[in-house]
Amino acid sequence: MNKLFFTLFLGLVLVGTVSATNWYVDNAVATSGNGQSWNTAWKAFSNIAWANVKAGDTIYVSGGSTSKTYPKVRITYAGISGGIVTITKGIDVGHNGEVIFLATTSTFPAVAFYLDGAKNIKVSGMTFKLELPSGEGSAFAFGNSATGCTVENSHVISNGNGHAIGLNTVSNITIRNNTIETLTNTYMSEQDGIIIGAQSGDILIENNIILLRGNHPATDSNSPHMDGIQFYNVNVPPNLGNVIIRNNFIRAEQLSTSRPMAGIYTYNVNGNWLVYNNIIKLGGGDGWVSALAIDAGTHLNLNLNAKIFNNVIITKSIQNYPVAVRGADSTQIKNNILYGTSTGNQYMMNLLNSTYNKSDISNNIFYKVGGSTFYDIRTYDAPDGSPDKTYSFAQWNALGYESNSAFVQPTFVNINGIARDDFKLVKDSRGIDEGIPIAGITDDILGMLRPQGFAWDIGAYEYVDGTTIFHPADYDTDGCVDLSEISSYVSLWLNEEIDLQQVSSAVRAWLGGCQT
Repeated sequence: MNKLFFTLFLGLVLVGTVSATNWYVDNAVATSGNGQSWNTAWKAFSNIAWANVKAGDTIYVSGGSTSKTYPKVRITYAGISGGIVTITKGIDVGHNGEVIFLATTSTFPAVAFYLDGAKNIKVSGMTFKLELPSGEGSAFAFGNSATGCTVENSHVISNGNGHAIGLNTVSNITIRNNTIETLTNTYMSEQDGIIIGAQSGDILIENNIILLRGNHPATDSNSPHMDGIQFYNVNVPPNLGNVIIRNNFIRAEQLSTSRPMAGIYTYNVNGNWLVYNNIIKLGGGDGWVSALAIDAGTHLNLNLNAKIFNNVIITKSIQNYPVAVRGADSTQIKNNILYGTSTGNQYMMNLLNSTYNKSDISNNIFYKVGGSTFYDIRTYDAPDGSPDKTYSFAQWNALGYESNSAFVQPTFVNINGIARDDFKLVKDSRGIDEGIPIAGITDDILGMLRPQGFAWDIGAYEYVDGTTIFHPADYDTDGCVDLSEISSYVSLWLNEEIDLQQVSSAVRAWLGGCQT
């Protein structure tokens, strides 16, 4: 049954369906038509005859020859089970320019593009801008039990009066392959790249670039957060879910010394969390917030499982823990690089009311540029029974934790860089071939197969020395897994020559590289 389902699904992806219909929206038409061609396009989203739109259909939005701007949109379409409706920019000459949705007023909804209770909709390849002069909103939002929806391959921008992407009371949401950013500003607003709250679960966030540039003149650590990804009051029982955050590059440039900030910040969460192959670089902010925090908050003992693998985390603030896990029923932290650039004392890890075995925290690299090396590991329920205790790395290691880990400086291409590839390891750096295999993970942040050497590398990248080990699905060894190669790979699976995990790895390699 599983193979039959997958075969049918792949057929839909690769060749499309006979019954699928293309629809058209163009704000340049004189009068709104039936949506069946560019000449008879719907003039606005409010003109769409949603009752005629079926699963598998595509709605093309005209971008003109260069670009077109549309006012904010709210979609409540409930969708049809068994298929996705895609909304994307036009592909025909004269209509394939940039499509921009713009929100400039805080009247409801203060969102450029809002999937409000929508189901089974994929939004792809467009630009969403929040340009509020005051108040708060989002450039893109999912809300009110929206489910089965995706935003991908898009540019999502906030001017600082609100978030780039907001989610509230949603499930089964995917955010992938986007550039998400807040522009340089001094607004006293909460301005996260992605914010998710109120009983939202089953979220996939992958392959995004998230850039934060806010710099308001805060004077205390209680100022509004500016986080790459924030989950707050998520997965409140009984809504347990899975959250996967992988292959993202999160960078914060703001210089305020007091504003709280984090790369990935959670509070009041439960469920299963898998966070891997991410790069987080924080350039400032001395608020008491961790670069990567998974925190049960008030939901202790309600099934929080945290897995943190192969991330690169670089923090400047002396008060930013690179990693914090609080209230987890199970905790695994492996193959990460935790790097502090502050010259002052800095905690490198915070473990509070969490369950972990000695083998669960291993093969990590810790490094801090200067200051005391005493404040490296902090736990509020120490192995010796103390309610609050700090350890140096040597003391923690002597207790049997962090086996095969090291307190040593790794060498990046450019530790002061601002691009994702700056955080690759260079030849002979510590961390190369020092990792441990993780079940269910087969590739790095770029889709490169692990390992490339004798063993896994620590961090988000596999070091490649010129003798690249290509993905097995990359039959023509051009460094790019394409759809035809995935199709061939699936045939091997149908013949029971490979397993489904290998097929999934090939799909991830395609998403992380050449999508042709």
